[in-house]
Amino acid sequence: MALTSTERLLTPAILDTLGQLALGPADAAVEQLAVRLGQQLDDAVWSERGADKIIKAVIAEGLCSGEEQEALDALRRKLSARMAVADLGPKLLAVLEALGATPMARAKIAKLVPTGATGPVPGQVKLHNLQGRVGA
Repeated sequence: MALTSTERLLTPAILDTLGQLALGPADAAVEQLAVRLGQQLDDAVWSERGADKIIKAVIAEGLCSGEEQEALDALRRKLSARMAVADLGPKLLAVLEALGATPMARAKIAKLVPTGATGPVPGQVKLHNLQGRVGA
């Protein structure tokens, strides 16, 4: 099955993941950070594509000198989605681990929860309507 552009977005996957966690109000800032990092990574893909089209058009039309072309190439690298992933990816992973949203984090939590314990960790509640809070 081929992926559509929306299926490649990270933000919906982050929202789905956060929606499955038992998080409380004290986690709101970290939740929002995870969502914002996902949005920035998603935006980086579109920024790179848009910048690439513009830069190619400028170069094809001969509208820049060699020095200006070097500056455009530097801009292209700066707007690279790979650069965004290299910078923001580890930060997003750290935030998700802090929320217990990675397999490694869940394994660590499982070791701390007494055998036979059920329900959410005391003081935590099921996260509701996270999508409604995005961008608020």
